[in-house]
Amino acid sequence: MEGGNPFSTQVGGSHYKSMKIQPVEFILANDLGFCEGNIIKYTCRYRQKGGVQDLKKVIHYAELLIKSIEEDQTPQQKLEQILHEKRPKEEKDTGYLTSRIYE
Repeated sequence: MEGGNPFSTQVGGSHYKSMKIQPVEFILANDLGFCEGNIIKYTCRYRQKGGVQDLKKVIHYAELLIKSIEEDQTPQQKLEQILHEKRPKEEKDTGYLTSRIYE
């Protein structure tokens, strides 16, 4: 899609094309974060694509956002916490995964 407008194309379906404002345009224009952006995205598309599963994703991202706010963590701090919790013990000891992410 070189040289074209990426907002006029949708890869993998047409569930956003019929909207007056595509979620990504709204998200970018309002400088929303990851969780807020996903809340917007899944709310906008649930009727055309994911149904109840998309609404459950809205709830999930809202819960993540609330937890982050309650813990007063920046998104970067939260990412580091999640990565630390998911790493196998041997990687926690060496810091391998964290160093790979920031390369």
